[in-house]
Amino acid sequence: MRAEPNEEIAPVYLGIECGGTRTVALSQGAQLQRQEFPAANLRLLTDVQLVRHLRAIARAMPAPTALAIGMAGYHCFESLPWLDAFANAAMILSGMGPLAPLNTAAGKIFGGCYALFSGLAFITVSGILTAPIAHRLLHKFHLATQEKKQG
Repeated sequence: MRAEPNEEIAPVYLGIECGGTRTVALSQGAQLQRQEFPAANLRLLTDVQLVRHLRAIARAMPAPTALAIGMAGYHCFESLPWLDAFANAAMILSGMGPLAPLNTAAGKIFGGCYALFSGLAFITVSGILTAPIAHRLLHKFHLATQEKKQG
């Protein structure tokens, strides 16, 4: 499914890696966006420096939309106030489940679709974040070289 040239695609954050030499943030929208920032060893930064660093990343990257979509859906379909819509969307995104009961058919359909989207997004991001660890473990245990010896 391709987007039309004028159609805006919602960005999806792929990850932020803070290292000793540089910080790299990746997001996927219409194009893959990669931004580099100064080094940020999280153990050595003060709270003020960390907030300043994360704000610089947030200014350079596209705005997150998953929470906004959930808030708009709960506000429109269930007539929840914005604060309650925020709480419901945040709880669904975090995997905790909704706070307010869904009363309308449209709200239930939206809630189900939003929960499926959130679960899939969670699994995708978890896989992306754990892939380097799994890759490192495979190197540590030399599984690649053992397969070559057997094959």
